[in-house]
Amino acid sequence: MLRTASATAQSSPAPTQKFVQLCHYTVAPGGAQTLDAYFRDALIPAANRQGVSPIGVFTSWFGPESLSGRYLLLPGDSLDTIARLDAVLAADDVYARAAAGFLDAAPAQSPFLRLETSLVQTMRRLPAFGVPAEFANSKTRLFELRTYVQPTLASHARKVAMFEEGEANILAKCGFTAVFHGINLIGSGFPGAGLPSLTYMWVYPNLAQRQAAEEAWGASEERRTFFALMKYANTPSTISNIILQPASYSQM
Repeated sequence: MLRTASATAQSSPAPTQKFVQLCHYTVAPGGAQTLDAYFRDALIPAANRQGVSPIGVFTSWFGPESLSGRYLLLPGDSLDTIARLDAVLAADDVYARAAAGFLDAAPAQSPFLRLETSLVQTMRRLPAFGVPAEFANSKTRLFELRTYVQPTLASHARKVAMFEEGEANILAKCGFTAVFHGINLIGSGFPGAGLPSLTYMWVYPNLAQRQAAEEAWGASEERRTFFALMKYANTPSTISNIILQPASYSQM
């Protein structure tokens, strides 16, 4: 009996929403080596064992924070996975041994001065999280983390709808490759930002591609037509963004 193409086709499962814990560490003087060793040798392997993957670790591409800041992204399939991660790690003997230099540091010798954490959920109609394969091994890849803060809940809902109903697609056409589009549930998603807000991340093969995408966006007639739609009127945002480079051991 002949089998039809539709019967044999293998379709990929639709992506589901992710929960992402976004951590911003201000590194203490002399603490970078300890913090990086902790991420690389203890936290990432242990969190991977709990299904938290891929994990991203980044520094800012330029400016004073290129030496003093670390950004950590921990994605999970459920809120429970992220919420219970610290407790699960505390019971993991392999993790405890690998993390001893970090966990047992004297208070006066802590490898970080400050930790800011937020919780993001990817958008219902834009649930995907991940770095496309063509970028994964690029040594010149850069990331951009951007947060939009809205003044009211209504304008926030409109801005999320804008992304879900067309803005994200137009951005992709212009050369902005998304890692995720998220809504901030707890915390700001970006140091100094507030709520209500959304946070998203792009990846570029290099800085020149970012510039090319910005130029395409500025020239896009589709963008101008979309932004002129009356249903999106009165949707102001305060925008914060940072260009990031991945650590050598980052999984993103």
